[in-house]
Amino acid sequence: MSSRSYPGPAWGNLRARFDWQGGGGKAYWRTELERTACHPIGGGFLLALRNDVAYHHGAGDTQIPFLPFLGPAQLLREYAGDRFSGDWLTVANLELRRRLFGLMDDPETDDPLILVGAALFADAGQASETLSGMRWDRWHPDGGIGFYATLRGMTLRVDAALLSPEGFRLNMRIGGGF
Repeated sequence: MSSRSYPGPAWGNLRARFDWQGGGGKAYWRTELERTACHPIGGGFLLALRNDVAYHHGAGDTQIPFLPFLGPAQLLREYAGDRFSGDWLTVANLELRRRLFGLMDDPETDDPLILVGAALFADAGQASETLSGMRWDRWHPDGGIGFYATLRGMTLRVDAALLSPEGFRLNMRIGGGF
């Protein structure tokens, strides 16, 4: 099995990506388009928005753990990781963020090395076998509050679902991203 990942160029707040895997007469590929936007709204608050659309080809030949699912890894944070599946996936995110405090000033820049903040979030996502199956009445929503700490671009984030049809959930992420 060979694999290729082509993170496309980023145009400001727009990112494209293409991944391909093949071998043994089978091929699987995924293409994704993501757009983000952040806007300061005063009082130290930041409004952040994200929309991600992905298409998967050859998923029928893919082993179950690698099937395209919606869940926390795709920022539909408060659902089980294998809850929604399909060749077409889309997720929309809205966050109201606020930095709470900084720790340990960098001696060279006087900026804090560690930033701690909080965010109220709302997510909605859906999965479908076809593009025409994507409909306004099929969104799966969730919402809650998150806390994050960032050290030199690396983020640790803990989100708690307060508004999820699947009940209370905690989700932890390490890394960058939205």
